[in-house]
Amino acid sequence: MSKINLDLILNRVDKLPTLPTVAHEVGNLVNDPDASSRDIADLIKQDQSLTARVLALVNSAYYSVPGGIADVQRAISYLGFNTVYQLVLTISIFDTLPTSSSSFSIKELWKHSLGCAIASETTGRHLGYKAPEELFTAGLLHDIGKVVLASFFSSTLEEIVRQTEKEGCTFSEKERELGLPGHDEVGRRLAEKWRLPAPLMAGIGFHHVLRPEGRLTLPRHLHPVADIVALGDALCRRGHIGNAGDPMVLEPDQQVLERLNLTDLAVNRIQDDIPRAIERSKTFLELLG
Repeated sequence: MSKINLDLILNRVDKLPTLPTVAHEVGNLVNDPDASSRDIADLIKQDQSLTARVLALVNSAYYSVPGGIADVQRAISYLGFNTVYQLVLTISIFDTLPTSSSSFSIKELWKHSLGCAIASETTGRHLGYKAPEELFTAGLLHDIGKVVLASFFSSTLEEIVRQTEKEGCTFSEKERELGLPGHDEVGRRLAEKWRLPAPLMAGIGFHHVLRPEGRLTLPRHLHPVADIVALGDALCRRGHIGNAGDPMVLEPDQQVLERLNLTDLAVNRIQDDIPRAIERSKTFLELLG
């Protein structure tokens, strides 16, 4: 296998398109204390395709809105500013991510990521996290670095998958063994390019960096996000939800559980909730396209 250096991969990342302006504009309005639901709705409505997909997601079984919602402003009033912003951001990211022709199963990767999103949000609600919808998005996007690798270096990624299956090691271990930049590092670079909110960057770039010495560059208030996404990743692996590119079943890291103050009973309850939530949200990825 030819070695791929970090500069080559990051050069490809830097050449990816930027996110649509509307995603950043909605984010600015969400953080503006003087903005109203009408202001945000008027901005979203300028893009008919975005409007249709936001409404389709809002009306999906995942949100279970009684009677359905036909207007973006009502969706904002019902779900809240930040939830609708997370939907706009997610749609924009899915539209901008490259389409892979790799035989590596991107569909199974996104199924794993959806499970991680659900587990992360569920954990956040259990812990009283102020914006659990952010954790959903962070979990959904935690492996976007693998999508980049699958798109630009598909043969290398496929070789990693073959070797992890043969040797029974993790994707991250094989990346390090082959001298490749980690998919979390690639994802973090992409998150920086797209100016994603700090909690999303934490989940994408630090979900494999569990030890304190490896998180010195991450602000302390974002450590729980990295821990929660790491836990969601492990729970989906343990529950065989989707396929993250290797066959390893990981148990939740005990240091993560201690930092989050989660008991084994609480973790098992979160685990039990994931399949039911996946069933409710099975059209989520289809609607994202």
